[in-house]
Amino acid sequence: MKYLVCAALCAASLAAVSVPANATSIVVTYAGKVSSGTDVDGLFGAVGANLKRQDYTLSFTVDTSSFDTIAGSPSSGIQFSGPVVATMTIGQQSYTINGAMPDSNIVAWAPGAPDGDYDYQINAYAEAANGDWVSGRVGSFYDFFGALDLSQAFSHVISNSDDAYTADFSGLNTALDLKVSTISMDVIASPAPAPEPASWAMMIGGFGAIGAVLRRNRRTSVRFA
Repeated sequence: MKYLVCAALCAASLAAVSVPANATSIVVTYAGKVSSGTDVDGLFGAVGANLKRQDYTLSFTVDTSSFDTIAGSPSSGIQFSGPVVATMTIGQQSYTINGAMPDSNIVAWAPGAPDGDYDYQINAYAEAANGDWVSGRVGSFYDFFGALDLSQAFSHVISNSDDAYTADFSGLNTALDLKVSTISMDVIASPAPAPEPASWAMMIGGFGAIGAVLRRNRRTSVRFA
């Protein structure tokens, strides 16, 4: 019976400090220069500024643990559909679009065979409830993008000779056409949360009770005839 109590206390102690598994986020980043567009709303500086030829960075971030994953045939790709947070940065100013609409997604397309045809291989899109939206699409030959499955980090320089690409930004009244020079993806594992103080107290108490049971078990009785 004592061994059963000991095992139960041990199980309770371990359960007290168990924490959820680490979540994983992927960050798809496009960078380049603004092809055309005026900052109507002053989102990135002066109201009415011409942003042509300005450097930009556009990042799409998703938490894969909270997404619906659709894995189909090679032509349909792998898709994370759900909230996508997109951050557009020009100069020292950033504008964030919280893509909570159903069409917000990140897709990795894969052609059925390495036939050399162009295909959009990475497609990121975020749309907010207020109508803001932003998208980035990059396509290349099968030999580079064919093996990607949105689980491995990569970086790729866009070349006019072997890539098809486009990116657009629309926030408030400001609309920009973007030239993509590079695309990259990072895979980030979030640290598991630390146990709460109450969990630590339960664990310490549990192990203390286990020690008491074991000490009583080791006591030796002496009897005189």
